[in-house]
Amino acid sequence: MGRAAASLLILLLVQFDYGVPSAWAGGAAVRRPIRPDSEAPVFSRVVEDYTRTCEGCHQPDGYGMTGIVPRLKDFAGYFTHVPEGRDFLIRVPGVSMALLDDERITEVMNWVLYALSPGQLPADFQPYTVDEVRRLRANPLAEIRKVRAGIIATLREKGIVPEHDDGLGPRVVR
Repeated sequence: MGRAAASLLILLLVQFDYGVPSAWAGGAAVRRPIRPDSEAPVFSRVVEDYTRTCEGCHQPDGYGMTGIVPRLKDFAGYFTHVPEGRDFLIRVPGVSMALLDDERITEVMNWVLYALSPGQLPADFQPYTVDEVRRLRANPLAEIRKVRAGIIATLREKGIVPEHDDGLGPRVVR
């Protein structure tokens, strides 16, 4: 990030009382000084990783790009209702091939689910473990659209995903 961009980011954060607006990061930023005599905000590691690795496509608020990039916000949690959906979230190329280690991918994926899609998680949801993520990343998906469509169909059959929402269209207001 260039100096001008970093300065702009700090100015924007100052406007939001040294925190990240909830639309950007679910309030997950921390207010800790860069050095003892500084009050400048620093993102938590997981928010930083999301920003650097996921946000370019899925957007800061997790709404993706209509028709192109799936929405994480109020949708990703649905996938965790079925084993193949849970696996899918880690095996997609953007996750399985991300330039983060397994521990950091685990943190990001759990944060995405809890911060951006908590209302769609099953009541008995168990967070991803590093071992699970390591195993799934070793086998990335090739036919993403076909696999995703099959999982969405299964979730609809079970009454989990609303018929009118596939996570690819514009935000659905409920």
